[in-house]
Amino acid sequence: MVMNFDLSNVEWYGHRNNRTNSIWDGVPECVVEFKDTNHTLIVSGCSFTEASSGDGYGQWGEFLARTIHYNSINHGKESSSNEMIAKKIRWQVLETLKTVPAEEIIVGVQWSCPTRQVVYLNSNTVPQYEREWTRANPVTRFPSDDKDGIWRDVSINFKESIVQKYYKTFENMGYFQIQTLEEILHTQLFLKAHNIRYFMFPFTYVVLQSAERKTSTKWLYDQIDFDYWLPINNYEEWFMHRRNSQEFGTHPNQEDNIEFAANLILPFLKDKNWI
Repeated sequence: MVMNFDLSNVEWYGHRNNRTNSIWDGVPECVVEFKDTNHTLIVSGCSFTEASSGDGYGQWGEFLARTIHYNSINHGKESSSNEMIAKKIRWQVLETLKTVPAEEIIVGVQWSCPTRQVVYLNSNTVPQYEREWTRANPVTRFPSDDKDGIWRDVSINFKESIVQKYYKTFENMGYFQIQTLEEILHTQLFLKAHNIRYFMFPFTYVVLQSAERKTSTKWLYDQIDFDYWLPINNYEEWFMHRRNSQEFGTHPNQEDNIEFAANLILPFLKDKNWI
């Protein structure tokens, strides 16, 4: 499926964080601005959402925004933890509410791998790091004007000895999933408290894996309002089925993102009478 977008009334600009900088400045990486509306789409996630991970004009958030004629703010960042994904959503909603009424805001949250963590370093000294497999800077200043400290991504895939020591000492998938479910519920309650329309979805099956069956997580899982989740198991499974492929472990491409926005998210929003 190919969709053509009329960009004549759009101001598009990307804030491209320099991935060699010592600190990622926490500013949303891509923004779509229309000249004639205040309606705003706010999205956050990992590389399945990060605009610069996609082809052309970003990923599903940007395609959706241009389809429904909404301004968009994308806080997606490669390797993001669910704590940071949720934190950016809540902060951006409060900032946007200063100028845009709640009824003109839609939020999309893509949840990431529970094992991904973030720590707040009470220092402006940037630790040394080696990233063999990824481009993203693991150090973020968020909010961008925070002078008290920095956030440091921690992932089990990172090769630094200090990160490997962290996981060797503290790795506990049960706790990581509890933490993710609490972030989901915190964000759900926050958005409802502010009368914000929203949708959520997991990037792969690992986000909610067996959460409905384990004693430690079922009571949290049962509080999730799945009426506000997209009608898929997860994004990876969805685009693998679309491609008729079993090559899991890949990322969505431009065609996946366009169809995801047009054929899944858009009908969901229409069914809710939000657009």
